[in-house]
Amino acid sequence: MRYRLMDVLACPICKSFPLNLHVIREEKREAKKAEGVKCELYCGLKRGYISELKDLDCSSCLGIEIEEAVITCDKCGRWYPVLEGIPRMLPDELRSRKEDEEFLSKFGNLLPKKVLERGPVGKG
Repeated sequence: MRYRLMDVLACPICKSFPLNLHVIREEKREAKKAEGVKCELYCGLKRGYISELKDLDCSSCLGIEIEEAVITCDKCGRWYPVLEGIPRMLPDELRSRKEDEEFLSKFGNLLPKKVLERGPVGKG
């Protein structure tokens, strides 16, 4: 997953935007030179609206691959894991409680307190 994805992701439950990204592990890759600003509304790397930010360096951002993270929604309190670079943004009824528990167990000491307090979201 790239930081740029935060420019388009909204909570699938309450539709809130922007969401919060808490990176656990990222990898640097060779970045291609970017001309101009790539995101339209929100910069996930700088965690701010494009209209409010200065000195955006999209080239360095495009060279970062987020491998493990958690995406949180301030409005409804839900959280979504990012595993092996893939955001798992499913509604509660399609999420696996077992997978949620495994994620919390594996990364618990690196997660925001509100994620741990909410606990597993999956129903199945």
